[in-house]
Formats: sequence, C-alpha cells, structure tokens
Amino acid sequence: MTKSEMIEKIAEEYPSLSKKDIEFIVNGVFSSIKETLKSGGKVEIRGFGSFKVREKAAKLGRRLMYLLKKSHILSQAKRLKSSLYNYNSLKK
Repeated sequence: MTKSEMIEKIAEEYPSLSKKDIEFIVNGVFSSIKETLKSGGKVEIRGFGSFKVREKAAKLGRRLMYLLKKSHILSQAKRLKSSLYNYNSLKK
C-alpha cells in the first residue's frame, strides 16, 4: 500500500474529513516517526510493531573496509503476526 492509497482508504472510511486534512495528518505521523528514528529513538505502535535503527560495526572485508552501517528494523507485534499468519490454525 502506498501513502496515497492509504489516504484514499482513510477518506473512504471517514467521508467527513477532507483528503487535504488526511494527507496533512498522515504526513505528520510519518515525519514524526522519521525524526524520532533520526535522533536515535524507538517508535512503538501498540498492536502493530516497533521501529528502531540499529548500527552495525565497521568490519574488514576481503578488499575493502566496510564502514559503520545503519539498518532499519520493524519488529512486528504479536497481535499483528497472529492476524497475518493465523498461528491458531497451525496449532491443531
């Protein structure tokens, strides 16, 4: 789902809000998440998951030295995992 598709879906569910207002809110949420991750923080959305940035140490490769690397991590919440993968049906 793209950001514009998300805005369309929210606009369908809440017709009293204008698309411009919804776009403003969605952009605000994403920019808040981005700024928190930039500053080294962790973002946790209950029932969905948490976002954080992990730094990997520099290492010496075969021909080059790989520099410090940052990777973005999304850890899924248990409720999201169970709804996506339907773990209850696997237990039978």
